[in-house]
Amino acid sequence: MGEIISFISILIYLAVFFWGVLYGVLFDFRKEGSDERGVKISGTAYTVAFPLVILGWLFLELIDTYIRPLSFEEYRDAIWFLVTVPVIVRAGMILLLKRFW
Repeated sequence: MGEIISFISILIYLAVFFWGVLYGVLFDFRKEGSDERGVKISGTAYTVAFPLVILGWLFLELIDTYIRPLSFEEYRDAIWFLVTVPVIVRAGMILLLKRFW
């Protein structure tokens, strides 16, 4: 039963990630993403989302060095999240900023 729940949660996460990729790409290539407001929204979304990679990497290295060594599988999973979470955050920021700006 636990394996099924784990598989479903991975599928949901991947669906959210691919939604984020699609939403971000469609926003960038539409007319709305190329005007002055869209450039401002996209720039703000990037400045919020992508420093998460640097902070996450720092946090990961601090855990690995000072708290406990990470196994290969744990490190691999953490890097996978470091790559995918900023894409999801960027799409969420675009969605949020479109409503308020």
